[in-house]
Amino acid sequence: MKVPFRPIRIFEYLYRELKKKKGHLRKNPIRVAYQSPCATRYTQGKDICLDKIFELLGVERPARKYERFNALCCGAPLMARDKERVALVKKCNIDDAKNVKADAHGFSLPHVLSQSSKALQR
Repeated sequence: MKVPFRPIRIFEYLYRELKKKKGHLRKNPIRVAYQSPCATRYTQGKDICLDKIFELLGVERPARKYERFNALCCGAPLMARDKERVALVKKCNIDDAKNVKADAHGFSLPHVLSQSSKALQR
């Protein structure tokens, strides 16, 4: 099917838009642990665009054990059948962010947000 546009990743779109406003952006020197979603972890270019976005914003992305190619699942696919395993995976992700003293834990997974943000505050 032909469409009148070229599909792009959300991070690529955000980077392009932020780049247009580069002179008006205020740097935000925080450390953000980013957790990739399972379905897009191996998508070429996604991490590159995210790194460029963070650079424009002055955000540091600390190296972690469970990130990029070694990222863990958020646990959502297991939720219905193995809640204990899900809790363990989430704990590993949250502890990983805490171990690098992240100020925030970023996601492209809306269902994970509330649980992790509460845990990072503890």
